[in-house]
Amino acid sequence: MNEVIQGHNVAHLATIDSNREPSCGFLFTLQGMTITSFFLLTNKESRKVAHIRQCPRVGFATIDRDAQNREEIGNSKYIKGKGTATIIEDEDELQRAMGALMARFPYLAELPDDPTDFVGIRLSLQEVHVTDHTISFGYIEEIVFS
Repeated sequence: MNEVIQGHNVAHLATIDSNREPSCGFLFTLQGMTITSFFLLTNKESRKVAHIRQCPRVGFATIDRDAQNREEIGNSKYIKGKGTATIIEDEDELQRAMGALMARFPYLAELPDDPTDFVGIRLSLQEVHVTDHTISFGYIEEIVFS
């Protein structure tokens, strides 16, 4: 799971809106913090932030890459799962997480937006499904966190 996470710079996050309908959004980057939680960065005015404030239950997925042939499909790995999301309110925690992101992705400092336009989200994992076609096609390992 950590290998897949460290190999991806983006993730997709599914949230639940005020009508209890699913909504899927793009997250700029994904940074593993511990085995059971992640730090995600997004614009603080995004719909997903409003959704998380209303309902913290989320789903997420990383997509390895587009496959052009069977061999490329056979070499793909990805994860998907569910958990709860929390907007990071603690300024020290947010600064540590932002520092880790800037160290890993220096080009983030060149974004045209003001850094205060972004918010950190801590995703606490409940269940993760790791698909690793390099082991065998369709191989899935389930990880459940208590």
